[in-house]
Amino acid sequence: MHCNPPCISLQKGYQLSIISKQTSDLNIFAIIKFKIY
Repeated sequence: MHCNPPCISLQKGYQLSIISKQTSDLNIFAIIKFKIY
């Protein structure tokens, strides 16, 4: 029971880091496309 809130916040932080990594990959892809065109 003591572990519950930290574990939940850790899981949310992990999901957020995955989402932010995906968006940063998209930004890099958009910059590369912009430089090509």
